Amino acid sequence: MFDRFSERTIWILFLAVAEARRLGQSAVGSEHLLLALMRHSQGKVAKLLHGVGAELWPARLQVARLAGRGRTRLGWAPFGWGTEYFFEKDAQIAFKQAGVEATRFASEKLYPEHLLAGLIYTETSNVCAVLEALGVDMKDLNSRLNELLVRQAQTL
Repeated sequence: MFDRFSERTIWILFLAVAEARRLGQSAVGSEHLLLALMRHSQGKVAKLLHGVGAELWPARLQVARLAGRGRTRLGWAPFGWGTEYFFEKDAQIAFKQAGVEATRFASEKLYPEHLLAGLIYTETSNVCAVLEALGVDMKDLNSRLNELLVRQAQTL
């Protein structure tokens, strides 16, 4: 499933596991992927999210309210020792949609920009709920993300 993922996107997966760990959860959901995209502060997606008013710490609070705290002990598997992590259905759907977006923009690799597009594809997702709670205008975000994807496609 991850063979098309760029190195930056793989790094986002590691960060998402860390965000799930922070909440004591053993599964990585779409909301953890969003936090990971925001946490990767030097990335284009983090800057885009910041530009529409989505900040990491308030987003973490919203995710904690939404998902709650789990009871999983700290671990680092499948990337190391400890608790095994898996991707929830909403995250898997986001990966699939991100692949569709990458193909639509003629990209061989799946970049974090495509992942964000996959995450906000379903308007009823946890990601959209978190972003809307932060006051993000989803139409503005979609517009800015589309501009970013078009620019990226032109440079490939």
